[in-house]
Amino acid sequence: MELADEQFLSIKNETQKLNFEIEDSIEKGDLNIEFNNISLHSYLSDNTKIKDIVSVAESLGFLDEPRFELEEQERFQIFYSRLIETLNQSKLKNIQDLDAFIDKNKKSFNTYLKEFIKVFNSVNESEIYAVATDILLILLIMIDDTIDISNKKLRKLIHWTPLLNTFDEIKGK
Repeated sequence: MELADEQFLSIKNETQKLNFEIEDSIEKGDLNIEFNNISLHSYLSDNTKIKDIVSVAESLGFLDEPRFELEEQERFQIFYSRLIETLNQSKLKNIQDLDAFIDKNKKSFNTYLKEFIKVFNSVNESEIYAVATDILLILLIMIDDTIDISNKKLRKLIHWTPLLNTFDEIKGK
């Protein structure tokens, strides 16, 4: 039992060290970092570009206060996993590419999010929240033609039927 405790503590310490290194790199502007839960969380947290995108989504009808039944850690894992799978199907290879994607497409985000929310509301009775990971997932799928929304692994990770129904309607499937 003591050995297991030591191993868990070692893993926790290594994770904290990695988290600190990634946060430090992002703060310094070194965004050549691979996609993972830690790097995405560090990039999305307190990022004014992301806050601006979320504000646009809220202004278009996405709800601003998510109320989820899942535990915080479980929700974190689900939302980041589906964003990472979407990113892995995209042309983007690292946080730097994601940042450049945001800069390149920011003027069209309003149009894509407006189209998405219109279709979402016409095919679903659910509500949708302005969660940064899902807003990025939506924009990636709407803009990047290399992402295959019919991919079984991606659909399984997205899992939420109203979101999938909306993509199917938009993509004409």
